[in-house]
Amino acid sequence: MRKSVLVLALVSGIALGVAGCPFSTSVPESDIVGEHIAEYEFGTDKLVLMPGGEFQQTITVGDDAISRRGRWRTDGDKLALVGWTEVADPFGKLNAGWQRLVVSGEVTMSVERIWYRVVVGSGATVPYRKVD
Repeated sequence: MRKSVLVLALVSGIALGVAGCPFSTSVPESDIVGEHIAEYEFGTDKLVLMPGGEFQQTITVGDDAISRRGRWRTDGDKLALVGWTEVADPFGKLNAGWQRLVVSGEVTMSVERIWYRVVVGSGATVPYRKVD
């Protein structure tokens, strides 16, 4: 009996602690501005969101690197990008011809705070994580 009460108290304490922690919360635009990194097994994708709605994306794969500029804006809990390069396929593998794959139109990704860290594209195989 005493052991089950202790286990129940421990589980309840953990549940209350988790409920009070910000697993996922909305992020103000001022906290989105800055450097975000997606680290793949083949290289890195750095996305720098600048004040005023411009971004620079630098993709490095081995000794090859490309850098592009585009525009960004927020729409609620979404980040919209125009001029973004899609370096990876839906499985996180390098896209063939990645140097030329600029997505036409606007791409939207979720933006949220997970455990105090800003994450862009949390549903992706490899999301961007803000560098503090």
